[in-house]
Amino acid sequence: MKRVPAWLLLPLLLLLSIVFATGTGQAQQGRHPCRYLIPEGYVGWVQVDYQIEGAPVLPIEDGYRVYKFPPSGRLQTSSAVEVGTYADLLSGLKDEYYYYSPDTQRPLPAGPNRADGGMIWGHGDGQGGSGTASGLHTSGERFEDASAKTYSYEYFFVGTEEEYKNYRAQDENRADGPE
Repeated sequence: MKRVPAWLLLPLLLLLSIVFATGTGQAQQGRHPCRYLIPEGYVGWVQVDYQIEGAPVLPIEDGYRVYKFPPSGRLQTSSAVEVGTYADLLSGLKDEYYYYSPDTQRPLPAGPNRADGGMIWGHGDGQGGSGTASGLHTSGERFEDASAKTYSYEYFFVGTEEEYKNYRAQDENRADGPE
């Protein structure tokens, strides 16, 4: 058997170490599991707006990315969306959902599953902004902002299956998501 020349061995080892480092780095770049904290008794759509200039960064606690929604149900953060990987799925990555009050946290069944009384429905995401943002202030008044920058958002519904169906039926033109 022929020996590999030393001048070929060094570049080969360097290449293998780069491939290994890149491969393990990608496996670690998945997404954190999420812990969603929703105000006690809240029913309706919640939305997270990402990459909002000047908004706080989402904290990481016990390995979970923590989303603490205000009473309005709309949370803005300067953090970027974390995209999961197939490895995250295989590892059993599980998000957690809680109702919170000043002194307690109570787990919500994530569902949606009729058998377990699921309270989380209609997950979705999208892009907002692109030069103009419009929507509703918490007071219910509509707004337009021509200087808005593009941002990503995610949303889901919190409530029973019946409440989810009722909210969706209120506006037949809207398939899912908050206004």
